[in-house]
Amino acid sequence: MCNTCRPILWVMNTIEQVNRPLEGSELNDDNTNLTNSPINRTPEPRSDPPEQIAPPSPNNLWKFLFSILLISATVAIVYWQRERLQRVNPYIPVAIPSCIALGQIIFKDWNNYKPKWVRWVLSCLVLAACTWGLLYQSQQLREKVASSARADAAQQAQEQNTKSFLSALQSLSSQLNDLKTKVATKDLQDQLARVKGELEKTRLALAGPPPIKLLTSLTQIDLQHPLAPNSAVIDKQLPIDANGVVHVPFFVYNPEERAAVGGLITLIICDDCKFAKEPTGFIKVKNDYETRRELQFPQIPGTTQVSDLSADIIPPPGATEMPVGLIIKCNTCVAPQGITTLLVHLQKDRH
Repeated sequence: MCNTCRPILWVMNTIEQVNRPLEGSELNDDNTNLTNSPINRTPEPRSDPPEQIAPPSPNNLWKFLFSILLISATVAIVYWQRERLQRVNPYIPVAIPSCIALGQIIFKDWNNYKPKWVRWVLSCLVLAACTWGLLYQSQQLREKVASSARADAAQQAQEQNTKSFLSALQSLSSQLNDLKTKVATKDLQDQLARVKGELEKTRLALAGPPPIKLLTSLTQIDLQHPLAPNSAVIDKQLPIDANGVVHVPFFVYNPEERAAVGGLITLIICDDCKFAKEPTGFIKVKNDYETRRELQFPQIPGTTQVSDLSADIIPPPGATEMPVGLIIKCNTCVAPQGITTLLVHLQKDRH
C-alpha cells in the first residue's frame, strides 16, 4: 500500500470504531462502574436480627405450679367437706360475685380510678351489697326452717290421731264380734252399754280438746285472781315523752291448762304512726306493710302470760288516741276472727 493511502485508512477505522455500538460485556462493565460509583450507590436495606424468645423465668414457673396446686387442693377440700358445706350453699351465689367484684376493684383497677376516692366508694358498696345479701339469705333460711318445723309437727299430730283412730276402731270391731256370740239378753244389754260408752269416749278423743283463746291486755294480768281471764285491759292512758314516743307494753295470757303451741303474733299500728325502733323479738316480713311486725313463739304454757312484749311508737301530731292491733294465731288456738284492738289514750309527759 502506498504511503499516501495509509493515513486515509487510519482515519476511516477510527470513525468506524466510534460509531460502532458497545458490546454486551462492555456495557455491563460500564453499568457496573456507574453503579459502584459513590454518587449513584443505593444503600442496601438493613435487616434486624430475628427476635429471640426468652425462656420462661423460674419464678413464673413456680407461680404457675403453685396456682395449680392451690386450685387442686381447694377442689379436693370442697369435695371432702361437701356434706358440711351444704349449710353454706345458699350464701355462695352472694359471696362469690361479691369477691370477684371486690377483687376486680382492688387487684386490677385500683390505680386507674380518678379521682382516687371512687375506689373506696365502690369497695364499700360491694361490701354493703354482700352483707345485705347474706342477711337476707339467713332470714329466708330461718323462715324456711320454722315453716318446715310447723309442717312436721302438724304431720306428726295427724299421724298420731290416725293411729289412735284405727286402734279405737279395731277395739270396737272386736267387741262387736264378741256381741254376736252372746245369747243371754242381760249380758247383751250390758255389753251394748259398755260399747256405747267406749264409742262416746272415742268420739271425744278424736274431736280433741276445745281450742285455746289467748287474751291480750295493756296491763299485767293477776294470775292469782279467780277472775283472771276477765281482768284484761284493752283501753289505757299512756304518756308521750319529750321525743313524741309512746312506750306501749302489752301482755298475752293463756287461760287454759294446756300449752298454746306454734304461734305467731302480728303487731299492727295505725297508718300514720311509725315505729320509733324495732320492737324486741319482732321482725318485718319482706314486702309487708311498714306498719306490721311479726313474732313467732314455740309455745305459751298453760295459765301463763308473756310479759316482755312492748313497742315504742310515734303517733301522728295532734292525735289524742292511738289504736294498736294484735292478731294471734297458733296450732291449738281459736282461729282469729279479726284484729284485736288495744286503744291507747295519749297524755303529754309532765316530766
